[in-house]
Amino acid sequence: MSNPFHVPSKDEVERRRDHSPPPQHTDPAPEPPRPDELKRLSSRTTLTATLMLATLLTSMMPLPLRATAIIFGLWGTVAAVRTIQLGSTLQTPKGQQIPVWVGAGLSIFLTLSVALSLTRWDIEMAYQTCHNEAVTNQATRACDHEYEDALTERYGQSFLSRPSSTN
Repeated sequence: MSNPFHVPSKDEVERRRDHSPPPQHTDPAPEPPRPDELKRLSSRTTLTATLMLATLLTSMMPLPLRATAIIFGLWGTVAAVRTIQLGSTLQTPKGQQIPVWVGAGLSIFLTLSVALSLTRWDIEMAYQTCHNEAVTNQATRACDHEYEDALTERYGQSFLSRPSSTN
């Protein structure tokens, strides 16, 4: 084993130079995005956020209008994917892309939940009509019980917990 603190002779230094690897070629730094590209990214991000907000708001509407949340959700998801692609092309930091990813995920979740609620259209419409016609708290509770019974009949198990009545 050789001494690691040994000072090399001139011959050893010359031999090492001849066998040294070639200098590393470094890529030039990427050029920053142009202002028109940043403006396009900004407008796409704004469109994506607007469509995601529209999905959220329309998913809370009564049933015939709630179906529009599916359209806004799909459109918002496509806009989010295009925004993420443009952001990756422009090499924006990943931290700036994360909110768009999260928004796209929430938009997909809302779209699926609204689409699944449409599979029980008849139960939802009956519940909505009952609540609109209910005047008293007792009538509202009766609507809730009918809704739970209809869901239990359709799916075979209770999804809602009934509070124990103390009347």
